[in-house]
Amino acid sequence: MPLPQKVDFRDADKIIEIVAYLLKENTGYYNDLKGLAFGDVYQNYDHDQLVADLNARIMIDFNLTRQEVVTLMHTFESANHMKDVQDETQRILDSYDRLSEEN
Repeated sequence: MPLPQKVDFRDADKIIEIVAYLLKENTGYYNDLKGLAFGDVYQNYDHDQLVADLNARIMIDFNLTRQEVVTLMHTFESANHMKDVQDETQRILDSYDRLSEEN
């Protein structure tokens, strides 16, 4: 089986920063992250905003179109989780649009 193709993330530094903020949400764990210098772009983002921005950045780095993002997210919808997935999809699309405009 061939190895997956390497993907270079244009914004790896931002992805690392978002993941660090998400990890620091786990009170009592990852205390060593507090001493590391990360940017402050995401310091006022809540959990849902962090996750949406992380997903949008990865989707952009994998060259997914806006429609492909919608189609992908639609696969997660179920009777019990339709509203939650639709809300998350909208947050991702908001981040996707903002980040696409920045590039």
